[in-house]
Amino acid sequence: EVTVHWIAGHSDVEGNELADKEEKRAAESWRNNSMVDELLQYLLTGHLPILPTTLLSAIKQAFKKDTKRRWERMWTKSPLYACAQTLDPNILSHSF
Repeated sequence: EVTVHWIAGHSDVEGNELADKEEKRAAESWRNNSMVDELLQYLLTGHLPILPTTLLSAIKQAFKKDTKRRWERMWTKSPLYACAQTLDPNILSHSF
């Protein structure tokens, strides 16, 4: 018999909770920022300016989201997915 438990990585850890809030805030500012100045500088010099921490955080968050989306698409096409679904129909669910 195998028992599987999901544990949230940032659950109730003060520093991690703060990091989550900052990432969400950075993602919101990323969506509302056209990056025109940075694009112009890149086109003129071939170099991007040093990015602020919040922007880097937003880029990382967008990358993680895209990676997760791609993984889920690949996983659902895998032959093992059907087997996993028989064990747990909510295998890709975000509510545990």
